[in-house]
Amino acid sequence: MKNTQTVPGCLTLPYTSQMTLQLLVLGACLSVVSPFVCLQNYCQTVNCTTVTELPCAQNAILVPNSSFCGCCAKCITQLNEGDECAVLLLLGGPPPTVQCRDPLSCINGTCQM
Repeated sequence: MKNTQTVPGCLTLPYTSQMTLQLLVLGACLSVVSPFVCLQNYCQTVNCTTVTELPCAQNAILVPNSSFCGCCAKCITQLNEGDECAVLLLLGGPPPTVQCRDPLSCINGTCQM
C-alpha cells in the first residue's frame, strides 16, 4: 500500500518519490529565476556610457538611477493619457522602460489622471 497524504478539501494523492523529484526540480527552477541581487559596490563595475542611449528619443526623458541596480541614468519612454501601461509587481525584475508622464498614473492598465 502506497503512502497517502490527505489535505482537507483536496483529493487524496499518493506520495511517491516521483512527486518528491518534481518538487525538487521546481525548487531548482525557481532558484535560478529568482531576482538578481545588487551586491555592494556593484555599480563601480558598470560602464554607464554603454547603458545610457543618448540622446533620448523625442518621447523619452533621461531618468537618473533608472538602470539595472540603479547604477546609471536611462532613457524612459513617456506614455500619454490613455496609453496602455503595466504595473510591474515583481521585485528584482528588469527596470521599467516606459512610464506614464507626469502627472498621470498607471490605473487599470492605462495612463490616467
